[in-house]
Amino acid sequence: MPNAESFLADWPAIDGIEGWLDHPAAALMDSLLAAQDDLQVAAPGLLEIGTWKGRSAALMARHLRPDEDLLLVDAWLKTDAIGEGIGRLFHDRPRPGRIRLLQGESLSLGKHLAPDRMYRYIHIDGEHTAAALRNDLVLACRHLAPAGLIVVDDIFNALYPQLTRELFTFLAQEGRGMACLLIGFNKACLCRTKMMDSYGDWVFRHINAAMVQRGIKVSLCRTTDRVEWPGYSLVPDQGKAHRGPDYQEDYLRP
Repeated sequence: MPNAESFLADWPAIDGIEGWLDHPAAALMDSLLAAQDDLQVAAPGLLEIGTWKGRSAALMARHLRPDEDLLLVDAWLKTDAIGEGIGRLFHDRPRPGRIRLLQGESLSLGKHLAPDRMYRYIHIDGEHTAAALRNDLVLACRHLAPAGLIVVDDIFNALYPQLTRELFTFLAQEGRGMACLLIGFNKACLCRTKMMDSYGDWVFRHINAAMVQRGIKVSLCRTTDRVEWPGYSLVPDQGKAHRGPDYQEDYLRP
């Protein structure tokens, strides 16, 4: 089972693949995938919308179980680069599961998936327009396993304000039954509302240590009450593990 030690060993190979996933965001993604192992989330498979040359796909492949497949979708799929990058990562050990490539826009992805095809972890890093993100979120919610996670890239990245607006518009208007579990390092992690307690408890108890073990020291925050915002944010180390509301910032409720 992949762990923090193997992440640190694998990071140089992943970092050698061209792309934009930096160390903190990679550590967060890896920690969330590890959380699914801890919580014994069932294994329908992994999906990435927007793969480019496979930098984040290689990270996800670390967590691919033998009975799973990883489906990589991109309009400009760099097949040779993906094969080379993932091949370097697994050159001296068996490659887990199956990796499938699909070239095309995510708008057409629905016709390639059976209506009952589900994934436990979906990473959205596709076309950076509001319309495309809405489409990707609709599709992801349709194919998300009951205990699955959706991780959306470039949320609160000032280069792409349209993505942040669209994410929260979608959650308010169309994404009922979904909740934002965690925001940090330009990633937003969503789960079904019925899984918020399970994932939230894991985040509260384990995310600080999981990130430190992967080389990144962080602070876990909720700067309002749980009713107003049930999820958390993760930021670079603020000199304390937890930060609560301004009126009681040294106390963070689980």
